[in-house]
Formats: sequence, C-alpha cells, structure tokens
Amino acid sequence: MKTLVCILIMAVQAVSLNAQSASHSVSKSKSSSSHVSISAKDNGTEYSYRASFDDVLTEKVRKTITATLGTPNDATQRTAIWETNAYEIMLRNGKVTIELEKANTSKAQCTTIKDLGDQISEVLGSPKTPEPPKH
Repeated sequence: MKTLVCILIMAVQAVSLNAQSASHSVSKSKSSSSHVSISAKDNGTEYSYRASFDDVLTEKVRKTITATLGTPNDATQRTAIWETNAYEIMLRNGKVTIELEKANTSKAQCTTIKDLGDQISEVLGSPKTPEPPKH
C-alpha cells in the first residue's frame, strides 16, 4: 500500500513538474481528506496502542482520555501524560500512545485501558481499534 501511494505521489509530481505555468504561487489549505493511522498490539504481558491523526482532533482525544482517567499527571502545551506503575499514555499534537504492562494491573483496569483505545479510535473516525494479529 505504501509503495502504491509513493508511486502515485511521484507520478503527480512528475506531471506537475512538466506542466508549464506563467505564474507561481504558494498556498496552504486544508483538504477534505484526513490522515489517521491506528495500530494495536496485545499479548500475554502487554498491550500497546498507537495512533497518528490530524492535529485538529487532538483536543477531542484529550477529552476522551480525561473523561476516563481524569487530569493528566504531567502536561505542557504540547504534551499530556497519564501514568501509573501499570500504564503510560502520552498525547501529543496528532499522536497518542498507550503502553500497558499487564503484570502490574488488575483485569478490570486492563479492560478499561483497552476500552479507552476503542473510544479513541471512534473519536478518530474508526469504528473499532484494529485487532492485533493472533500468534
């Protein structure tokens, strides 16, 4: 899939470089398309969740995490961190990571954190967190 996208980008660039224009302008605009990438890993000892997304969704993701876990342990203008001895959740503009060590948590808390991953996926427009591959 990545190869196909790269080929398409190079083809568009080649066409645009060959096109002649009388004027040159540079503009930044928001497109109607969005970028969302979600991955999850779940094995006997740990659960991890990673998502990258458009920066405009960061505040919605922050509200979702805060609704479940409360205020972050540490926060700056760019980063918010929720952590215990069992998990660490880091939110930055356009990115969120969840790391959960199952040995340090209860089954109920593990379920809460996994459910939080599903909630974040819903906020990002994905109906459910992708299922990790079975080993």
